[in-house]
Amino acid sequence: MAEFDLDILFVSFSDPKKDGRTYNLVKLIAGKQNKKVGLMAIGKEEDKRHYRALSIQFFPIEESKSSKMTLRWNKFRTQAKMYYRLIRSLDYFACDLWSLPVAREMFRKAQMNDRYPHRLFYDSREIYSALGPISGKGIKQSIITEAEKVNVKDVDIMITSGVMDTDYLKDHFGNRSTPYYEIYNYPSFKSPLPSNILRDKLQLTQEHSVFIYQGVILPGRGLKQAIDAVALVDKAHLFIVGEGPYYSEIKEYADSKNIGNKVVFTGPVHYNRLHEVTCSADVGLALFEPVSKSYELSLPNKLFEYCMAGIPSLITDLPQMADVLKKDKIGIAVDRKLDVDEIADKMAYLHHLYNRDEFIKATERASRRYSYEAQKKDILEIFREDDF
Repeated sequence: MAEFDLDILFVSFSDPKKDGRTYNLVKLIAGKQNKKVGLMAIGKEEDKRHYRALSIQFFPIEESKSSKMTLRWNKFRTQAKMYYRLIRSLDYFACDLWSLPVAREMFRKAQMNDRYPHRLFYDSREIYSALGPISGKGIKQSIITEAEKVNVKDVDIMITSGVMDTDYLKDHFGNRSTPYYEIYNYPSFKSPLPSNILRDKLQLTQEHSVFIYQGVILPGRGLKQAIDAVALVDKAHLFIVGEGPYYSEIKEYADSKNIGNKVVFTGPVHYNRLHEVTCSADVGLALFEPVSKSYELSLPNKLFEYCMAGIPSLITDLPQMADVLKKDKIGIAVDRKLDVDEIADKMAYLHHLYNRDEFIKATERASRRYSYEAQKKDILEIFREDDF
């Protein structure tokens, strides 16, 4: 007999408190009246109190310290199995590819043991069959691609982070009869804050311009090109806010350029403080390289976080990001070749406040439209009341 009866169980191979997409979604659904929501994810026993206050039953899985993805994934799946007999849910929601096998196993057991129907949701938040960080690693990519294709066969409802992702995945999986919905990577709305956090680190005046990259430090994010470009722009500084597997290589690269304090690595910043830090910059960078289909179709949350901070973005001219700039002039784009001289020219242009002014006004007009709150109604339609 199950100890926990739920309306929906979310399964996530992440710590939701560091993963805004999962956290916002689970919190939203748990806010519905009389809906019993569970969350199985990376976390600690003491996190239960936090989630209980949000009406979420939390099932923590200890995070693996291994640097190898396969070992971390195996530990996650092994620990998840301890909950199989304890939980019975009407629906199961995989928040990413790595949690899909667990959610699918639990869904299939429920289908076998119960007479009433269950549903399996899958948030394909990336084009996992063409991931940027493992571009060129054919064996790893083929294993991931095949694993996804096998597990997705039982999925009843697909979620993506953009219309172009939806179109691509319908062809990739050949499951056009499966319902697809988009949940965009919009942050919760926040007004811009007066902040000098980054300038104060180097005692910079308003004559200096502050460029920011915030997010995971990975290959394919245009960071080397950004470092080379900012070195060419007088009184310009680049702050790299975050951590990731590419950190050491990027740090060594910046150090090798001997450009002093023009490039600063702040390390990770807690998500609760990230908005204030971003507000202290002048321009945000999203220079994704089209090294894979996932990156070519990228629509990263940092683009909208920059918008909400009231600063323009400097992006790569890639389809989904460029589409946003066509609708709302919240920044400018450089060619997908990421030529360093072109990036430096655009940085030099944005260095001057009078050039940034039109983009700042555009962010003020667009920020509420690109907030999580603006899509709540559409998200709740995916989880219709009469379907619970």
